[in-house]
Amino acid sequence: MPNETKSTSPKWEVLIEAYSNGAGDIEIARLLNITRKKFYQLCDDSPAFAEFVEKGRTLSEAWWYEKGRTALWDKSFNVALYNFNMKNRFGWADKVETNNQNTTNEPSNLDEARSQLREAIARVSKKNPELLSGVHLKVVGGVGSEDYEDNGD
Repeated sequence: MPNETKSTSPKWEVLIEAYSNGAGDIEIARLLNITRKKFYQLCDDSPAFAEFVEKGRTLSEAWWYEKGRTALWDKSFNVALYNFNMKNRFGWADKVETNNQNTTNEPSNLDEARSQLREAIARVSKKNPELLSGVHLKVVGGVGSEDYEDNGD
């Protein structure tokens, strides 16, 4: 375990107890009397402290899971608050439905994308050639060929 200073740091058992009762990293930083930034810096700089924190986070998460599991049949249990807490603490998320159908004008394949890019570059070069003056590419070829050729300097 990390070294501790008798006068300023709590005993490590106090920190373990806090994690075991669902405390988060910020509460542990408070017990250590350090800032959030210093807490995470210690995690980066000290493998022993990082391991301690990882174990502590496991204890904390287990405490929160147990609270939800044991309250399943308690009608006064605030499910919405519990879910909100779990989402914020542990990255829970509601199920997100995915739809793979393309409902925008975005190209659905690489050839379409190349064609649209070629057309956009051609429009820009006609209307505002100065915008492309520093670019050493010119549009050449068709779909499936090299799309751009380096003019070089």
